[in-house]
Amino acid sequence: PGAPLGIQATGLDLLTATDPEIDALLAALHGPGAGLLIVRNQTLSPQQLETAIFRLGTARGGFGVPLPYEQWPGQSPRLRCCGHLSLLGNYVAKHRDELGTGVRVGERIGEYKPAVDEAQEWHVDGSFLPRPKTGIALYAPPDTPVEVCVPCDRRGWRRLLQWLVPCPPRCHTRVVGALPPVGGATAFASTVAGYDSLSPAEQAAAERLDAVHSWCDFMRFLEGRDPARPKASAAQCAARPDVIWPLVRTHPVTGRKGLFLNPKNALRVIPRGGEEAGGAGSGALPTVHSRAAAPAPSGAPHLADWAPLSPAAAAGGLVLNLTQRVLFTGVYSHQWAPGDLVLFDNRVLLHAATPFDASAHERLLFRAEFSGEPVYLY
Repeated sequence: PGAPLGIQATGLDLLTATDPEIDALLAALHGPGAGLLIVRNQTLSPQQLETAIFRLGTARGGFGVPLPYEQWPGQSPRLRCCGHLSLLGNYVAKHRDELGTGVRVGERIGEYKPAVDEAQEWHVDGSFLPRPKTGIALYAPPDTPVEVCVPCDRRGWRRLLQWLVPCPPRCHTRVVGALPPVGGATAFASTVAGYDSLSPAEQAAAERLDAVHSWCDFMRFLEGRDPARPKASAAQCAARPDVIWPLVRTHPVTGRKGLFLNPKNALRVIPRGGEEAGGAGSGALPTVHSRAAAPAPSGAPHLADWAPLSPAAAAGGLVLNLTQRVLFTGVYSHQWAPGDLVLFDNRVLLHAATPFDASAHERLLFRAEFSGEPVYLY
C-alpha cells in the first residue's frame, strides 16, 4: 500500500511521439513505474498498433523485438495483417473474416479464459518456456472507427493464383472491439514488493528453492476451466518439456530481487539443484513449506505460521502462500477503457483478469509479447 505499481501517460500519440519521449516512458516504467505503463486514448488500427509496439520494444530500455505470434491449442486465430498480434476475450465476429482471422460470423475470434477470483488466477506469462517473456503489451481497441486492411486469404490451392491474378488487400473502416461495463479488468501486483515483504530468513529460504514450470500443466488448467477448449495432445506436451527456474530472480535492468511465481503451472517446488518434492532431494521441504489457508485477519502470514504437510502438498501450498504475500503488498486493477495501451514487465509483475458476465457482455483485447530471456538469481 502506498507503493506505485505503474505510471500513466495522457496526451501522447505513440505514433508521433519523439524518440526521447518514448525513452522517457520506458525509463519511468523501470523506475517509479515499478514495471507498468498505461498510455491512454490511442486510436490505432491493428497495423498501427504493431508499429507502436515495435517502437516501444526497440527503444532504449525496451523489451526487445516483439515476437511473432505462435498459436497454441485454444488460442486465437492468426491475423493475416499483423503477424505479431493475438486476440483475447469472448468477442465473436460480426463480419466474415473479421480482422483477417478467417472466421465466420458468430465465431469467437479471441482466446477466452474464464476468470475466477482466486489466488491461482495470478500468473506470469510463458514461465514454462526456455526463455520466458520479458514484457507483454495489451490494447483495448477504440470505440471510434479505424481503417483495417486485410491481405487476401489465399491458402491452399489459392496460392497458385497469386502469380496470375492480383489481389489487393481489403480495407474497411469500422469499430472493432468490446469491453464489459463491469469486471473484465486486468489486475497487477509486484513480486519485488512481495519479496521485500518477507523476513530475511524467509528470503534466504526462498532463494534456496526452484520451481518446476509446465506447459502441459498450464494447458490442463485452462482445459479444466473451459471444457470446450481444444485439448493439448500428448505429443504437444512432449514437445514442450518442463523447465526449472529459481523461486527468486534478479531483474537484469534494475538489479532488484523478486519472487518468480506462477500458481497456474508451477506448484511443484524443489531444493536448488535437487529433485521434485517427494523425491530424494525433498527431505528439507516440510521445514520451509506451509499449508495454503486463509490468512489471519491481523495481516500477512509468515511461512512458519503454517502447519507442515506432505512434501508435495506443502510445495503447492508454499507457492499459493507466497502469491498471497505478493497480493498483500498492494494490487492495481486496471479497468479498461477504449484506446488504452498497457505495457508491463513480465519479470516483476503478477497479473490476473477479473471475472465479468460473459453471457451478457463481450471483451476484446489485442496482445503482443516480447523476446524472452532465462531466469537468473545472482
